[in-house]
Amino acid sequence: MFDFLYSTAASLTSRLDNPSIPWKQLILTFAVGEFCLETCLQYRQYRVLQRKTIPAQLKNEIDQKTFDKSQAYGRAKAKFGLVQGIWSQMKNIAVIKYDMMPLLWAATGTFLANYAPARFQGQITQGLAFAFAYSWIETLLGLPFSWYYHFHLEEKFGFNKQTPGLFFSDLVKGQALSLAFGVPVGAAFLKIIQATGDNFFLYIWLFTLTVQLGAVTIYPIVIVPLF
Repeated sequence: MFDFLYSTAASLTSRLDNPSIPWKQLILTFAVGEFCLETCLQYRQYRVLQRKTIPAQLKNEIDQKTFDKSQAYGRAKAKFGLVQGIWSQMKNIAVIKYDMMPLLWAATGTFLANYAPARFQGQITQGLAFAFAYSWIETLLGLPFSWYYHFHLEEKFGFNKQTPGLFFSDLVKGQALSLAFGVPVGAAFLKIIQATGDNFFLYIWLFTLTVQLGAVTIYPIVIVPLF
């Protein structure tokens, strides 16, 4: 069975690794198409949220004031989601169109070559640096949306339970946990790929399964109490 999986994967790889296939254009087309479809569905839902009459099934459950507040909250979240979705789509298009991933990979390699000790250079270290650099950039770009969601949208409807101090402390804790768990797991992930060659996908699957089972055990005991 393993030989069959390997031969199938190798055959598929050789067929797809074709410079004549316009992968970038295809990915952009599918991404834009998916966004348009999701936006249409959100618009349909927004029209439902504009209704002023309580559905017959809920008339005995909630009053008009509660229903109006719920509808207003839903509309506010829908508008926020649309703006955030447009921004995310524009960002993803720019990343793909202007090859920002390869540029970031090259930048992390240059940084390590110029500033890191020799023992911290190599593919594994560069892979970790690339992953965390991308994660931090995404976090920074998403901060304005996260701040607005908690301290404007949620605050307006009385649902926000966070303070600015708690917001930033949770952010720092999240980044610290990402480093604490991400570095060893990511290093092991990349090391397995290096050590197992073309058969890496089976070993990565087993490793990922082990990590997931461990995370299910650790998360409620170690991570949840920190927040």
